[in-house]
Amino acid sequence: MNPFKSLVKRVTRSFETLFGLVPWVNVYTVSRAYGGAEAGGWYYRKYKCEQSKQTWRWAADALQCQLQRKFEGLAWGILSSETDGQEIVVLIEQRKAGKEYVSRPPYEPQYIVEQPDRAKLEALEQQKAAQEMKPAPKAYRKKRPSFWSNSSSHKTKPLKQTSSKQMKRCLRCNGTGKTRYKHIQNGVCFMCKGSGKVRTYRSKAS
Repeated sequence: MNPFKSLVKRVTRSFETLFGLVPWVNVYTVSRAYGGAEAGGWYYRKYKCEQSKQTWRWAADALQCQLQRKFEGLAWGILSSETDGQEIVVLIEQRKAGKEYVSRPPYEPQYIVEQPDRAKLEALEQQKAAQEMKPAPKAYRKKRPSFWSNSSSHKTKPLKQTSSKQMKRCLRCNGTGKTRYKHIQNGVCFMCKGSGKVRTYRSKAS
């Protein structure tokens, strides 16, 4: 390549942008393309310029955001060998539609579109399917020690209550059946009704 010719191009480009003071804001649609069949083949990102505007350097960032919002509706899908798609890229460059001139770039890693590992994806899908088929694990319950009094497996049986009838001396009349209060039932004790003994009930636990 003629070095003088390349130098002239660089100087001309610098004059076009006033040495970087008036750059170009380029809007590209990026799609997936195939190239390099002679080297085994690879996918690369193909840039197509949709719009170019020249502006002052201090206004380039604002124009870049404005164009990004304007053309964001053109993006769809994902750039990969499985789903395909299209992206929108807005770049500030020193040349109008600079990336569009690279029709099919040489094999370089920065141009490769990432492709999913098919074997790894299949292994992950099989693993996920196997996990879904497994029954849900039962809730683990820790076994309580046998010496716990409130253990569910060692609950004490409730005591059965039985009653027995007994006759005791009446404490009101001291077993005489009469009291000194003659105006109440003619002095007859109302607790033992004159018998001097009171029937009591005692409960026993069995």
